[in-house]
Amino acid sequence: MAKDRTEDPEKKEKKSRKSIDGVSKSHKKEKKDKKDKKEKKQKNREEQPTSDAVAGADEDVEMGGTGAAEVAVNGEDEVVKQLVPFADPMATAEETKKILDGVKRASRNRALLTGIKETQKSLRRSSTAATAAPRGILILAADTYPWDIISHMPVLCEDHNTPYIFVRSREELGQAGGSVRMQTSAMMVLAEKGVKKAAKEGEAAKEAVPGELSAEEYKKAYEKLLKVVNKAQDRVKL
Repeated sequence: MAKDRTEDPEKKEKKSRKSIDGVSKSHKKEKKDKKDKKEKKQKNREEQPTSDAVAGADEDVEMGGTGAAEVAVNGEDEVVKQLVPFADPMATAEETKKILDGVKRASRNRALLTGIKETQKSLRRSSTAATAAPRGILILAADTYPWDIISHMPVLCEDHNTPYIFVRSREELGQAGGSVRMQTSAMMVLAEKGVKKAAKEGEAAKEAVPGELSAEEYKKAYEKLLKVVNKAQDRVKL
């Protein structure tokens, strides 16, 4: 008679538990490894700028964004502005301050044209004669996007003997000129002070504007600004 080989129920239960515990432990270890890898990967991304972050900045420009993108640098967000490659001459910090002050004076004295449409119209109406005095000074914002909306302006200025210069921020330019949109890509400081419209026919307006200059004072302020721009023009790379 064959020996009964039926396994003891108690031993069978212990073996089953051991098998389940082994699978459970293996599963837990695998899950923990995945979690550790994920945390390590996330930490590396936070510590240094990745190619994805840089690609994101370029994508923002191509998709018609503001021309600025946030890139993580040393654990902090830093705004990197995309400037037009043809921004020459570019105003220095000291020159920018003088230019923006000149824009403010021009605005108070009704001698400022705002926006690409207005400045372009004025340029096209200017004389191309080398001896003709320029109608004004063109100031362009180097962080304008898309670039092609102002790319023709420097050439137009040269054709019409008009001095021009770039500043870094269209926001600062817009604020200095009191622009309604607060951001402007182009402004022109006119050589002559504007004249107030008469309140009534044949009667000059008598209301005073804070900071308004006389015609003589404005002329001196304009010539001072012109010297700053002409000096910067000497740095233009041909």
